[in-house]
Amino acid sequence: MSGRRRLAAVEFPYSLGLPLAGAFVIAGLELIAWRAPWYLLAPAAAAGLLSWTLVEYLLHRLVLHHVEPFRSWHVEHHRFPDVPMRIPLVYDVLLVAALVAVPALLIADRAFAGGVAFGLLVGHMAQEATHHGLHCGSGGVRGGWFERRRREHDFHHYVNERVAFGTVTSFWDRVFRTPAQAGQ
Repeated sequence: MSGRRRLAAVEFPYSLGLPLAGAFVIAGLELIAWRAPWYLLAPAAAAGLLSWTLVEYLLHRLVLHHVEPFRSWHVEHHRFPDVPMRIPLVYDVLLVAALVAVPALLIADRAFAGGVAFGLLVGHMAQEATHHGLHCGSGGVRGGWFERRRREHDFHHYVNERVAFGTVTSFWDRVFRTPAQAGQ
């Protein structure tokens, strides 16, 4: 983050604290207060987790690459990809609030909405952990999903930043025609 004022920010893994707290609160509400059955929660959480992949793609492609001040923060990340990212707290609070509020506003059944929000928060944490791993070492992981993710993310950083926006999956890059090989 450049500029005169620095916002309060946290690094990974501490950046997982707010979404993790939100997930625990929702899980507690689901299981204790609302007594939601597992057969409702499991598909709701899966729907939220899958929805996160689209949210992540859109946030990265549209917000982080085009909307200030997020764009300038993200430019710094592109300039110095090996420096641990610091998530501004205000951004994290707003994102977690949106991940909880939007399902609550759009889905009439509060237990199903809570399950979707839980899945969105878990997806957010998985994306942060994956992104951190892509930049800070694989821990000896070779081949498979992680290596493909690293290859495509490196393409985004070092070859063409107008493609390969997905961190945990390339599904939406294929849907929206922004895969790593596009526009070389």
